[in-house]
Amino acid sequence: MSGLAGFVAREPVHPELTEKLDAFRHVNRIPGMRMLEQHWVGPGCVLFNSQTGLLPHHSEIHAHDSLTGTHLLVEGEVLNAEELQEQVGITHSEEGKASSPLEGLIHLFLKSGPSFIGQFQGEFAVAVYEEKQRCLHLFTDHLSTKSIFYLVDREGFFFSSEKKSILAACASAVSLDPLGLLQIVAMHHNLHDRTTISEIKRLTPASHLRFENGQVLIRRYRRLGFHDGLRGASNVQLAEAWAEILARSVRMRIRGKKRLMLFLSGGLDSRAVACAFPRKLRPIFARTHGYKDSMEVRCASKIAGG
Repeated sequence: MSGLAGFVAREPVHPELTEKLDAFRHVNRIPGMRMLEQHWVGPGCVLFNSQTGLLPHHSEIHAHDSLTGTHLLVEGEVLNAEELQEQVGITHSEEGKASSPLEGLIHLFLKSGPSFIGQFQGEFAVAVYEEKQRCLHLFTDHLSTKSIFYLVDREGFFFSSEKKSILAACASAVSLDPLGLLQIVAMHHNLHDRTTISEIKRLTPASHLRFENGQVLIRRYRRLGFHDGLRGASNVQLAEAWAEILARSVRMRIRGKKRLMLFLSGGLDSRAVACAFPRKLRPIFARTHGYKDSMEVRCASKIAGG
């Protein structure tokens, strides 16, 4: 599958960087699928990002500031990237061409440092590498919807959206984690940073990992909170507040999209999303999966007015 991958060596010089890039490429290739790939190989470092190219925004997956030697790679989508771009005033390049949203994000990092991630909205995994400091930053969103796995060994630091990329590029022996396997069998997911492989960890939600001088430092940049601003409000007030939040979220999600389709079921969730669509975009194209006479299809058809 597509996603992020990379390696930062403990020393500035490493003889097998090309081999590691080839390993990342090999396991992320999807036969018959057009892939968009960008990579960078520098002193003691390999950065790799590949996407399927099915969506237009996936054509921008790597930004580089040549003056500071800073690289930024994104998997997923930062929904407010254009707003952040305007915030830092980076709308056009020196050649007069329109700048990409990722260029705005990298300038925001240069302005605010790692704290820039607190302004992101969306589903994303972000990697930032500073060449001069040989410092790598990894960020997950507040729910870790896009995974980042990592391994530290005598060679250096490996990271990837999937464990298989690390296993393909890493020469160290790895072992099964019995407790990690038990968690998968019992709960269908791992807890905290554990995986089914003892040597590979998963970066937890809303986390910032920093790898510099052979050391790993991880901190949380956000924690889920519960606000009491509507305490004592009536059911009508709560429903109106929730509806506005949902409508705002839908508007942000569909902004700039030319083709929209709603997966409509007979349940409340997709029905609520349909109601939150701006009226100027209606009628909505919807799709329902199921047998013709199933309750799911009958309910969805009734909701759609068919």
